[in-house]
Formats: sequence, structure tokens, C-alpha cells
Amino acid sequence: MIISKYQDVQSISKLPKSEWQLIKFEDLLIDNSKQASKIKKGSYFEEGKFPIIDQGKSYISGYTSSSEGLYEEIPAIVFGDHTRVLKYVDFPLFLGADGVKLLRNKKSEEEVLTKYIYYYLCTINLPDTGYNRHFKYLKEIVFPIPNISIQKKIVQVLDKSHETINKRKAQIEALDQLTQSVFVEMFGDPIKNNKGYQTEKLSNLSNKITDGTHHSPPSTEEGVPYITAKHLREDGLDFYSNPTYVSKDEHKKIYARCNPEKGDVLYIKDGVTTGIARINKYDFQFSMLSSLALIKPNVSRINSYYLVYYLNNQGVFNRITNNMSGGAIKRLTLKKINQIEVNVPPIELQNQFSKYIQEIEQKKLILKQGEKLLENNYNSIMQRAFKGELFTQEELLNA
Repeated sequence: MIISKYQDVQSISKLPKSEWQLIKFEDLLIDNSKQASKIKKGSYFEEGKFPIIDQGKSYISGYTSSSEGLYEEIPAIVFGDHTRVLKYVDFPLFLGADGVKLLRNKKSEEEVLTKYIYYYLCTINLPDTGYNRHFKYLKEIVFPIPNISIQKKIVQVLDKSHETINKRKAQIEALDQLTQSVFVEMFGDPIKNNKGYQTEKLSNLSNKITDGTHHSPPSTEEGVPYITAKHLREDGLDFYSNPTYVSKDEHKKIYARCNPEKGDVLYIKDGVTTGIARINKYDFQFSMLSSLALIKPNVSRINSYYLVYYLNNQGVFNRITNNMSGGAIKRLTLKKINQIEVNVPPIELQNQFSKYIQEIEQKKLILKQGEKLLENNYNSIMQRAFKGELFTQEELLNA
């Protein structure tokens, strides 16, 4: 039997044939996508009786209250043909309309557990070919299947590990929600400005507003870090996932005009993530491309943490980005950034908010470090499970 190049061929070949059987994709899974009703994204609701599962990252993407066409042959596996996202579903569902494959187990749950199949598929490193179809690669997979007792043990261990990670994620999400609620509690709704704060243009609250270089410099293998909008992530500035560098001479020319320093605000002004603000928490020099604006707040009037949470507030974000210029690629000009209206609470209150947020962020950092360790442990367990290394020979014999 030919094993896919996307699998660990060496490990699979070492599995004892007396305890593990290999089953082809087409002998184990059937594409049942045509048997499920599909709902277009424009028809999703935030609440409803029945969930809609699509190929996005969110487990449940929306809801509907109509039961007509509800898919009930569960459990099943949902695969994002474009995104490569995998989801195990054990409740009746509707599918999103675009790029979703619904896979049903051909075997009974007494022979092969659908969740075991799902967990194994999660170990496969399919190629990322962009917004193309990936199901053709998935269909090449060969499944190593042990007896049902071992399958159950593997699923039980992975379920427990996954549950621990989800609890940690929930704790982090709760802290994120806390920061938003603290902002509204302290400053009110920034759109309504129901606390009657003075409003001023951002240019009057800043010592400097500029952007990075408009000419992409030649990249180097080492040198001074160079960032674009893609380096500004949910948790802040990320130099390490996709590092880029420029020469010291190029950096010197860029930095003369655009000099980000610790505590400054970085603001995305071009592309799909336009309108997102983050604080620079690093005290070393780096260069920027023009997709990022640099805001140096006048700290006697505006606190960086307050400004970032103000700009990222959903209402403020919508008000700013709804008036962006550009065609397919939306952008904020420096002129518009300078003219952004900002509510200005007393600086003492802003500083109090900043202190509280930094305490929460420290707790969040500790939780995220723990989450990373849990995920590494989960991945290790998963790899060992499908190499036949998770249980001892005695446990295998007694299974």
C-alpha cells in the first residue's frame, strides 16, 4: 500500500502489522458534502437553534433556526477545502456554502472511532497552496488503525489534553473581555461620549505622527529588524515568526524620519488589517514600511494604553475605517490619521487604566506561556500515539 508523502512513512512502516492495519482513505471515509444543506454566509445569524459549520477558524460560524435539510448523520468530520481546517462534529448541523467537505466514517464506531480518524488527520501536514483546493491531497492519506481498545485509549488521552488547553484558552479570553469591560466602565461608550470628555484631533495630542519608508529597501539575511503591517499581531509586535532585516545604512536613512521607540503606538494604515493599533514594547531600534503609521503621544495629555484601546474599540474602529480611501486595498492616509477625533479623559484616569491593563497583560502572558507548554505536550502525545509509542507492549496486549 502506498503511503502519502505527507505522512510519516518511516514511523508507519515500523508499526507491528499484527496490531495495526492500514486502511486507504476511500475505504474509510466517504464525502457526504452533497447530502448536507449549505447556507450562504449572508444568511448566518448570531443566534439560532442549529449551528452552521464552515471552513473558517471559528468552530461554529453562525446559526439558523430552520430545520429543513439539517444533517444528522453524526459524528462527522468537516474539512476546509481551501483553509485545510479540520473539525470534529457530533451534533446535527448545516454547512457553510463555500469550500466545505463533510466526511462520514464508513465503518461502525465499534470498528473505527470517527474521533480517532479526526485526531490522526490533525497530524497530517498538507501543503498550503493558497486559496486552492486541498481535498485531493487529503484523499491520498492512509490510516494506521489499531484495535478499538487502543483507539479509545488514544482518544481519551487526547481529549483530556485538548480539554486542558481549551480551559486555558477560556481563561485568556476572559482576560481579554475583562480589558474591554474595564475600558467601557472607566470611560463609557467612546462613540456616545456619555461622560462628556473633551474631544481633540489626534494631531493635537501627539508629538509626532508619521509613517515608515515608502520605498521597500533591499532585505538582508541579518542586520536591523524591518517590519510591515504583517508583523503587528493580536498580541503585539512580532519580530520572530517571519523576521526581515535591512542593512544598517538603510535603517539609518529610514530611522531619521520614522523613529519608533518604546511606548509609541504603531497603527496599521494599509491592507486588510487597517485600523489596528498596538503599543511598541521593545526598546531597540527597527525600521518600518509605510503600511504602518507611527504615533508618538504627548504623555502629558494622552496615555499610549488608553489611545490603543480607544482606537481598537469596535465602535471607534468602525467609524474610522468606514471612511477609508482606496479601491480593493483600503488605506488610511496620514492626513486622516491626524484628524481622528479622540475623547480625552483626565490623564490621571488614563494612567490608572494603563496600570490596570499592564497588570492584566502580565497575567495573560503567564497564561499564554502555560498554554504553549500544554500545546507542545499535546502535539508530542499526538505524534507518539500514532507511532505506537503512547502505550507499553503490556498495555497493547491487554487492550
